[in-house]
Amino acid sequence: MRRISLLVVLAVLLVSAWHIGLDVRRIWLGLPDMGALLVRMASPQWSYAAEAAAVLLETLKMAAAGALLGTVLGLPLAIAAAANTSPHPLLYRAIRVLLAGVRTIPHVVWAALLVTVFSIGRGAGVMALTITAANVVAKLLSEYIENLEGRQLEALTGVGAGWGAMVVYGVLPRIAGQVWSLLFFTLEVNVRAATVLGLVGAGGIGQLLWRDLNFLRYDRLATLILILFVTVGGIDGLSWLARKLQVETPAPNFSGYRAFRMWQGAKLAAGLAATAAAVLWCCSLLDISRARFVLGLGQARVVLVRMLDWDWSYLPRLGQGLAESLSIAVFATIAGSLAAVPAAFLGATNLWRNRTWPFLNKAAVNLIRTFPAVILAIMFFRGVGPGPLAGALALTVYTAGVLGKLYTEAVEAVDGRCLEALAATGASPVQVWYFGLLPRVLPDFLTASLYRLESNMRTATILGIVGAGGIGTWLMMNLAGRNWERVGLLLAGLIASVLLVDTVSGILRRRLT
Repeated sequence: MRRISLLVVLAVLLVSAWHIGLDVRRIWLGLPDMGALLVRMASPQWSYAAEAAAVLLETLKMAAAGALLGTVLGLPLAIAAAANTSPHPLLYRAIRVLLAGVRTIPHVVWAALLVTVFSIGRGAGVMALTITAANVVAKLLSEYIENLEGRQLEALTGVGAGWGAMVVYGVLPRIAGQVWSLLFFTLEVNVRAATVLGLVGAGGIGQLLWRDLNFLRYDRLATLILILFVTVGGIDGLSWLARKLQVETPAPNFSGYRAFRMWQGAKLAAGLAATAAAVLWCCSLLDISRARFVLGLGQARVVLVRMLDWDWSYLPRLGQGLAESLSIAVFATIAGSLAAVPAAFLGATNLWRNRTWPFLNKAAVNLIRTFPAVILAIMFFRGVGPGPLAGALALTVYTAGVLGKLYTEAVEAVDGRCLEALAATGASPVQVWYFGLLPRVLPDFLTASLYRLESNMRTATILGIVGAGGIGTWLMMNLAGRNWERVGLLLAGLIASVLLVDTVSGILRRRLT
């Protein structure tokens, strides 16, 4: 059975490689040009850092505002989307469908649509990041709520507590730490996402990236990438600390039930006040007047009506774009997964006595993850030219970086005593690896790769912005031309294909577990 599975994976890899036009000779001949580009990027222009820092601050503000607003909006959505806390089954199903549909559209596409409606600027970027962050929070938090111990909630309703009291006193105190964790997680995601929103005019450091790429200022581009590397590393550290160190303040001793209720009310009031202040700060970053917002809503209604009137003559382009995007995503997932395996074993600290090599390996993986896939695609243009091959190679490198981190964490989670026991029986290091370690981590590897396939299908759409093949090329072309009937058809096809990939991936993950 395993051999059949390996043959199927190999066949899928070969078919996707053929469809993207994989040509080893073409890549080999392009290596000198890509090497020359990296050499030019090896000399950053440090005087450019001051100008970049100001734009980076705007990017961080956008990411923070999107994370805060997304968490505030995602919390009620999560409660309504959880089967055990939703007020009504119909509302539960409707929100689940809405979240699934919204999740299929990449943040850059949301930003491009919002720029069209509300004009160029950081306001559209903040709204796009808010939409994606709210979806992430609602999905992850609703799953967490559904896994809560149900007897405590039933006890509250059993003594006559209404739905609101059950949520306030039974749910919110138990998910507060998870909400805090998700806030930092969405901040980490938004920082990476905000770096490319400038490509569609939605503010942030992406505007500088795009300008420097167009003017071939690779010294400045290197400066921006180094700044992003340090920033993303810092955000990663804060996010990790927030998830690991969820410090809960101890509750004081209460003289009676009334004092306890007053304490609970004071905490709720303080939380609401802090949330209101955060929302007001976030809204101030939108930089959209009330009149412009109302005008934008009117434009959005017109755009939506036209998007629902599909141009069926564009169906062949839709099929071609979806086939390219799927081939790019599949090739990048399989090839990136294979490349991430050695990185995981070389970077796991529990497999090496000397910590120097794992540290260097993790630093390299983090550096790869810092490069947005769009920037990598543009770099591969120098070697292989525009098209799906450049997009597939860029997404492969990015996938290897992301999965290298996840795989390493899976290897480090293995109990070392089991491996030591196997070695004590006389097994060689290769036998310990093959019989003791690999069977334990392989299911985690496959599960992470399937999750990455879902994400890569969305990322392949983003690569079309810079001409790296896939449905994104046709989508951005028609967005620029305001061909809303075609945009609606392309988005419908994108949503259907991503949902299909998610469904197949979910089935495979359940079989693995």
